[in-house]
This record gives sequence, C-alpha cells and structure tokens, in this order.
Amino acid sequence: MLLLVVLLAQVMPPSPEPPDIPELQQLWEDLNSACRKFPRSSPEGEANCLRRDVISWRLGHWGWCVRDMGLETKWELCPRKGF
Repeated sequence: MLLLVVLLAQVMPPSPEPPDIPELQQLWEDLNSACRKFPRSSPEGEANCLRRDVISWRLGHWGWCVRDMGLETKWELCPRKGF
C-alpha cells in the first residue's frame, strides 16, 4: 500500500506553489470519512483510503499533520517531509 502511495505521489507531484491548505484538509477529512464507510478490501474503500493517503502525503510536504482526537480531527504544523 505504501509503495502505491509513493508511486501515485510521484505521478502527481505537488506544485512548487503552496496549495489551498484548508481546501486540502477538508478533502482529506471527506476522503477519511468515505474510507471508513467501506471495508478497506472493497474497491470503494481502497480507492478512498488511497486518495486520502496521497492527500496526507501532500499536506505533509507542506508541513501539516493530522491528529485524531476521538471524534475530532486536529491539524497541526509539523516538520516538512522531503521528497
């Protein structure tokens, strides 16, 4: 799974300009909810979880981390991940 995320991230590299972070965070949250609705082994679950993981990787590149706090999701600045 991680290899697939890395391969997709290479196919869709982040732009040099910072993206709309709140928009990406909301997309991550929507995909995370969709990921949890289906079994991970289903095509829908796998697709949503994979897209969420790619968005997570992109946010990590721009220095954002997500922390699950029960039912709440909290976004924090964290060390940027290199390529």
